[in-house]
Order: sequence, then structure tokens, then C-alpha cells
Amino acid sequence: MKAFLTNIVAGLAALGALLALATPARAQTWTGHRLAEVTFEAPADWRATSTRDRAIILADSAGRELRVEWWVQDEPILGYDDIVSHKRITVGGKRATWKHSSFPNGQTVTVVLDEKRKDGRQLLISLEAPGRDATAAIRLFDDVLARVRFGGAAGQSGAVTAPPSTAAVAPRQRERTPLSPQMQAIAAHFGQDCEAVALASWSHPALAAIRKRKQARIEWAMLCRNQSHPVFAMTFDYDPQGRTNDFFMPLYDDVLKAGGGAAFSFVSLRDKLIIDVALVGKDQIDVNFRDVPQLPRAENPGDGKAAPSAANPTEKRSGPPVREQSDVRLFLGRASFSAPAEWEIRADPDQAAIGFIRPDNKAEIMVLLWPEARPMPSEGVKQLEHVVVADTPAVRYRQRIANSQIEHIFFEDGYPDGSRISVSYRASGEPIEDGAPILELFLADLTLNDSPPGGWSPVGPLQARSRDPYEGLDVRPFEKTR
Repeated sequence: MKAFLTNIVAGLAALGALLALATPARAQTWTGHRLAEVTFEAPADWRATSTRDRAIILADSAGRELRVEWWVQDEPILGYDDIVSHKRITVGGKRATWKHSSFPNGQTVTVVLDEKRKDGRQLLISLEAPGRDATAAIRLFDDVLARVRFGGAAGQSGAVTAPPSTAAVAPRQRERTPLSPQMQAIAAHFGQDCEAVALASWSHPALAAIRKRKQARIEWAMLCRNQSHPVFAMTFDYDPQGRTNDFFMPLYDDVLKAGGGAAFSFVSLRDKLIIDVALVGKDQIDVNFRDVPQLPRAENPGDGKAAPSAANPTEKRSGPPVREQSDVRLFLGRASFSAPAEWEIRADPDQAAIGFIRPDNKAEIMVLLWPEARPMPSEGVKQLEHVVVADTPAVRYRQRIANSQIEHIFFEDGYPDGSRISVSYRASGEPIEDGAPILELFLADLTLNDSPPGGWSPVGPLQARSRDPYEGLDVRPFEKTR
């Protein structure tokens, strides 16, 4: 009898476990909120603890706090010892800096958008959570960021139902078309969920924008990142990294417009190059290049033609006519710029710097290839801020030394050897503000990833750096009580 009862109890326990497994997990509900021109969503059970014109703070019963704020930068974004990791991401189609900070009693995940409003404020979103494990907080934070929108209104119902959690019984997944070896090599740069699409039956609006150009031919396409990011494998008649912006920039713009501003990527098969294109702000296009040195040849091109061959370094690539310029472009690595009118040019014999001296010798502009191991100037630092110059994030700050004031711009992205471009404006014996117009004109003319005449450069293409852009700079004078 005892054995019989034991078996009954065990059977009921097993049945209960099966029923629990088969019961769908309760769906997470989200409530929409609006702060000026941005809308976002938070879990429905979170309650507002503070609502102001420029900030909303929400909290839950577990002690977690979500802050969404139009923020005036009064301290550096990076450079603190408590930062565990940071990266560049896109939020609602806009470029931003993401960071995770760890404290003895909690974790904080923060995002700050690059773009500033007319009043100088940037969108800051942060999530604070108690405890030492940041996994759940980061997952929740990413869910919040995925629901950020600009210029729209909150959902009509005020709540959005999220998909059931992974504890629910997963639906049967549809079969995917196997990726070719060439597709697999590219998909590895976008995650594990890329799917091939059939060009013959695909109706993506960007296809028309691409196909109207004879110099750009689609070989194949994939959808990655939960089918939200199209990747087009291309054969271009022109070098994407050459002086061919007159062809490529309108192409990027047309594809962005056709896709409603959504980011996308081209793969230049000849050049073994991934070209990531995203919209920054209302009218700025962010273009990043990534090398794919190990790219297999296509086995079965869709049109039956031979796959495009890899780029031959000795082959001369054609290019469309470039607009004539009255000024002469100067190059330092892959950075190009023009000398201010009537300023004397002084070049470093080692090709590490180019300087421009005003005729009265009271002001100078220096462009340098700043070595990775060399610390940033720290003495007398003032007015530090995070900015975007030449479509690239940068650290901008002012320094006073004796009778001189110096405005520094250090770009965060660098070259394969670790160096990065810095621009400085020095004023001696006069207010540095007097030189602001000429400096801004110089920066507006600056291009960081240009191709020198002849196509050769001592450095490779510009790429994102994983190191802290504030590394080596003493930011303690700018710290608030944190």
C-alpha cells in the first residue's frame, strides 16, 4: 500500500509539472509614455514617481528605477572607474552611447543619444537595479530601448502586449532556406538569425532604388536581426572607399528613404567590405566600413553568371566625376581637409601631423594622427563634452596653458593601428572664441575616411574603437556627486 501511494504521489507531481509546462506564460504588458518628441514604453506595473517637463521617472516594487530625461551634459559620459562596458548602438534610428556601470549595491545601464535638440539637450535613458547581477536589468533595458520612437504618439490603447516569455511552449518555427558559405561568412557579422530571401519574389521598397543604378547590381540579400535589418550583397562598378561620394551618398539616401529611415547594410563583394548605413538625426547619414577578409566565392549566383571576383589591388577602379573644388585637399592618413585661406601650412616629415599658422602667428590649427599609447592632454582642462563632428562621435574640451587656450577634438573612432585623428585650435594672447568661426568651417570641411590620391594610405579604414575615448584624461574635475 505504501508503495502504491508513493507511486500515486509521484504520478500527480509529474502530471502537475506537465500541466505547468503546457500552460502558456502570462504575457508581459507594456504602457506607453510620452516625453516631448519621444515616446517609449515601460512594463504596465511600473508607476511614475516623478513627472516633469523634461524627465519621467518610473519605478517598480522590486526597487528598479527607469529614468527618461532630456539632459544637459554637465559631466563626461565615459571615463569613470565604475563603467564595466560601453558600446555604440542605435536607438529609434539615432546613434547613441550605451554603458553599464556597476556599484557595490546596484547596477546602472545608460544610453545617451548623440543628437542634441535646439536647446542643447540630449535624450538620456537609464535603468537602475539593485543587486550585483546585471543580466536581467540589461535584458529589460534592451526591451525598453526597442520600444523608443521619435516624433510619434503613444499607442492608442496605452498598453502593448509583448510576446510570451520563453517559459511558454514555443511555436513551431518555419524552415529557413540554408545560407550559402558566402552568406554564412557575412551573417556571422550580424548575429545568428539571418535568413536568405528570394530576390525574384521579394518586394522590399529599397530594391527599386538600387536597381535604377546600372553601376550597382544585387547578387543576393538577407534579413538579419529579427528580420529588421536588410543586407544586400552588391557588385559595384566604383570603389565605395574612393572619392566616389557623388555616387554612393545619393544611393545611401535613396535606400534609407525607401526603407522609411531604417538602417541597412551593403556588402561589396569585390572589395570584401561591409558597409553599414544608418540615419543620424533628420538628415545625416552615418556610414561605417567593416572588412571581411575571409569571404568565399559565391557557389550558385542567382542569375547564373560567374560570381564577381575579389578586388585586385592593381586593378584601376573607375569612379564618377568628382565636383571640382577651388581648394586643394590635404591628407593625413585617410583624413582630408583644406587649409584656411592665407594660413601657412606646416607638415610633419613623419606624416603624423599637419599644422596651419595664421599670418599674425596668434592662432594655429593642428591635425594629428594621435597614437593609441599617447595620453590625451589633461592639464588645465575645462568645458568637456561629448559631440559628433564629421558624422563621428568625439570628445571636445578646452585647455588653458599659460597665455594660450586650446580647443581639442579627439575622435572616438580610430584606425586599425590604434591611432585616431585629433584637431586642435590654439589661440595666444586673444580670446579663443574669436577663432570659433574658422574652426567650425574647418571641421565642417573635414572628412575622416577619405581615399588619398592613388588610393594608398598609411592607415586602414576608420573603425570603431573598443577602448574608452576618455582613457588617459583626468575627468575628476567634471564629476558630480554620483
